[in-house]
Amino acid sequence: MKKGLLLTLFLLSLLGFGQCPTGPILFNTQGAIDAFLIDYPDCTELSEFVRIQGSSITNLQGLQNITSIDNTLEITANPQLQDLQGLNNISYIKNLRIMYNEELSSLSGLSSLHSVEMLEFQYLDNLTDFEGLNNLNSIRYIAYIRNLNALNSLNGLNNLNNVGTELNISWNQSLTSIDAIENMQPTYFVIQLNQNLSQCAIETICRRIGIDPLSLSIINNAPGCNSVPEVEAQCQLTITEADFSENLSVFPNPVTSILNIETSNNIFFQKATVYSTLGKLILETLKKQINLETLSAGIYFLEVVTDKGSVTKKIIKQ
Repeated sequence: MKKGLLLTLFLLSLLGFGQCPTGPILFNTQGAIDAFLIDYPDCTELSEFVRIQGSSITNLQGLQNITSIDNTLEITANPQLQDLQGLNNISYIKNLRIMYNEELSSLSGLSSLHSVEMLEFQYLDNLTDFEGLNNLNSIRYIAYIRNLNALNSLNGLNNLNNVGTELNISWNQSLTSIDAIENMQPTYFVIQLNQNLSQCAIETICRRIGIDPLSLSIINNAPGCNSVPEVEAQCQLTITEADFSENLSVFPNPVTSILNIETSNNIFFQKATVYSTLGKLILETLKKQINLETLSAGIYFLEVVTDKGSVTKKIIKQ
């Protein structure tokens, strides 16, 4: 009787042991991906290092039963991979690294991912945004977003609340907007060498500057986001317009010569100040009509000060 019980327990342990592979898991062909679902139909949680790297890999559907990876998932050098469908049920990955996949244009397939400890995206020449990561809300340590030549925005990261150590955004030549992360908790930022990124004065960065300006590295982006002082100048101009939207108007905008300011009877106009996008004072006046005829064409900021507070509006000079 005792021998029969021991044999049963031994067989059960073997069955449980065989639910998922042990040791590093390397997928280097599409056949290996497809076979995983057949060979390990009950495997849902991986604790081993996983690398997906192969010239024949076109989809990841064979991994559709995986719900978490408590280790590194590295998806690198898959020249035919266009999206990440097949990873749809994964809610947690310890370290996610996606690099050198030149045809990858969509992160669809990561819609269930809620948290990671480290995130790295590099050398993805067809990725324009992060749609597909819409439910990601936490990166425990560090995130690298680097060398993504087609990336134009961070859309898809709108629900990212926190990056624990550092958010590094570098060498993304088409990036023009980082507004998607404006409500993230302040963190250490490295924003550098994004040649078309001129507007960095979003809420989370302005708050970080207010806490500790030395904890940011902002260099060699487009004018307006070339340094921490440049961004700080724009932050100081950023004031909510909610209280003034119905009681104060500025027109015409765009403007060629005379800019008019109108306020309702319950608001007392005090002065107006025009700044460049770098925060440089251009002119200050007590008049509601401002002659901008001599200014060069471009974007300026107009701060209107009233007895109810102040508001800043972006002005386009033609």
